Amino acid sequence: MLQSLPEKPTVGQLRELLQQRFTRSQPAAPGGWATGIPGIDGPLGGGLPRAAISEVVETRAGAGGQLLLIALLEAARQGHRFVALVDALDSFDPQSAGRTLLRHLLWVRSTGVDPALRAADLLARDNNMAVLVIDLREAPVRDLRRIQPTVWFRFQRVVEMTEMVLVVMTSQPIVSSARVRLELDAPFSLAALEQPRREALTDLNPRLLGRRFQEEAAG
Repeated sequence: MLQSLPEKPTVGQLRELLQQRFTRSQPAAPGGWATGIPGIDGPLGGGLPRAAISEVVETRAGAGGQLLLIALLEAARQGHRFVALVDALDSFDPQSAGRTLLRHLLWVRSTGVDPALRAADLLARDNNMAVLVIDLREAPVRDLRRIQPTVWFRFQRVVEMTEMVLVVMTSQPIVSSARVRLELDAPFSLAALEQPRREALTDLNPRLLGRRFQEEAAG
């Protein structure tokens, strides 16, 4: 679903949109959110952590960020859930997903980092969404550096009250409160991009830069 919002969306606008488009979903089962990507689900013991922030750093264009988004949509389709994508610089390619997967997507196209974070802050409070993705990969570095660490700690406090998986996609590490940080730094070749999606997902092997949620749970 495509939805453009004004520069300063109100709580009422987003809530009305969610009520019109989505019915209340059943709570997710405990444990990680399985992405269907062996290189993520295996090292993380089942998938991305719920009620927490995961940061995906794509250091080079074409290193698999779009493929990761498609995998999240496929996982949402299989679980009859929804993904909200806050697209800070309008860089998502819907044609790569296909009509079936797009039925499980709320796509919010933004005009910059600040309005994207405001929209994401509102969406993070609605447990209809299994996954909320904030895509900042195309944002200028100067704009990313202006984001105060308190912003991410506020997001963490909000999602702790839900079962949502919050994924922040960036071009460099910026999310100080991320429980998981993954790095995509190997661009796919043209031959790799032409192979079936399932095979491409097998080849997607992000580097695990940090993982705190298991240590926190153990403590």
